[in-house]
Amino acid sequence: MPISLSAAVLVAAGAVAAVGLGAGLYVSWPTSDSTPKSPAVQTPPASEVSVTVTTLAGSGSTAVAAGGKVDGSANSAQFKDPSGIATDGKGNLYIADSGNNIIRKVSASGDVSTLAGSGEPGLADGPALQAQFFGPTAVAVASDGTIVVADTGNHRIRGISPAGQVSTIAGSGEPGLGRGGFADGPAGTARFNLPKGVAVDPSGNIYVADTDNLRVRRIAAGGIVTTFAGNGEQGLLDGPAGIAQFSNLAQISFDSSGRLWVADQVNGAIRLIDPLGNVSTIVKTGLHFPASVATRADGSFLVADTGAHTLRLYDSSGLLLKVIGSGVQGYRDGTANDAQFSNPVGIVVLSFGSVIVTDSGSHRVRSVDLK
Repeated sequence: MPISLSAAVLVAAGAVAAVGLGAGLYVSWPTSDSTPKSPAVQTPPASEVSVTVTTLAGSGSTAVAAGGKVDGSANSAQFKDPSGIATDGKGNLYIADSGNNIIRKVSASGDVSTLAGSGEPGLADGPALQAQFFGPTAVAVASDGTIVVADTGNHRIRGISPAGQVSTIAGSGEPGLGRGGFADGPAGTARFNLPKGVAVDPSGNIYVADTDNLRVRRIAAGGIVTTFAGNGEQGLLDGPAGIAQFSNLAQISFDSSGRLWVADQVNGAIRLIDPLGNVSTIVKTGLHFPASVATRADGSFLVADTGAHTLRLYDSSGLLLKVIGSGVQGYRDGTANDAQFSNPVGIVVLSFGSVIVTDSGSHRVRSVDLK
């Protein structure tokens, strides 16, 4: 029987934003120096930032039950509630196609293929296309080419090897709501609770946004799971790792200085965690259930503001430079003021500066050109 989670139960558990993640999952939806460093390149005034939004891949619609599972060319491919997104630095994109319970790949030439997952919600390791996921929401690329997956509904962190084998990296939860938990220790016995974000540092350590445990966890390259930041109490509190508080962490990412950026969704905040676990808040007003954050080469950063159906561009200090999108939920390409998004979730900045966004509600992958 297919596994499903009740959206109502998830809301009761603290998931308050209605962003579909498929398989019945819904999102409720980085250094001892807590102040971001000045950008190497001066950021232009907001009025001088030119923005063009286009569709990179996907032919879905904004209907609630729309979306699909079709591989092929960018124009004909279909996604369902695409969520987290990552790049391998070679122009290839990897997407947690949450509603389809699979991981997709968009090649540098624009072809869309299924990298792993049978499409049936469940928990099974093995050959990539026979493996099963349950509402995966985030992906990251390790230096050895492994695709790391936050398998949210299974409360586990999974890996897809370059050879096409899926394995469980850490976590011992079972599929379904309320079947996760919290435990540090060896990877095989550690427990997570609806993890919705993953990031990998240059040494191969994996960081996890352990959403319902209100913590950021660390999986060492040797396989031991520890708590990196957060005391497990819901709130908005900066400071050392052991006392800091979060509220429904979403996606996470590293910047070039080794700081970990966190979309703190229910707090409507963007948080920074230094390598020692010290937490600071960079943005704490004006956001509506932010789902992800990504930094640019000049030190500025972009936020996928899911609940507002927009992207927000900030300078390195957290000053708002530009709102991208009209704020009206829908699907339309165009300029910053004219374009429309529908629950944007994942965001990644490519090496040549282009910004790619998973527009979950329109079941598409969008491209944002900033000049």
